[in-house]
Amino acid sequence: MTLTPKQITDGWLPHDGGPCPVSLDSKPGVKFNTGLDYPPSWKLASLWVSADYGFDCWQWETSEATPPRRIIAYKPEQNP
Repeated sequence: MTLTPKQITDGWLPHDGGPCPVSLDSKPGVKFNTGLDYPPSWKLASLWVSADYGFDCWQWETSEATPPRRIIAYKPEQNP
């Protein structure tokens, strides 16, 4: 995903499919490959790891088990 200049100015960072890049106790904003966006302070980062979906939305798999919802950008919580 390529972030727009405005998204970058607004503090969004691309995510490469590795481990969660923020504290699991923080509430970052996230952008999904499906087009869903959640603002900061909406949900703990740890909940995207164990997600209600049954897989880790932060870490992308390269197998058939690749989760359909992958976090492709995040915005760290401003005042955790």
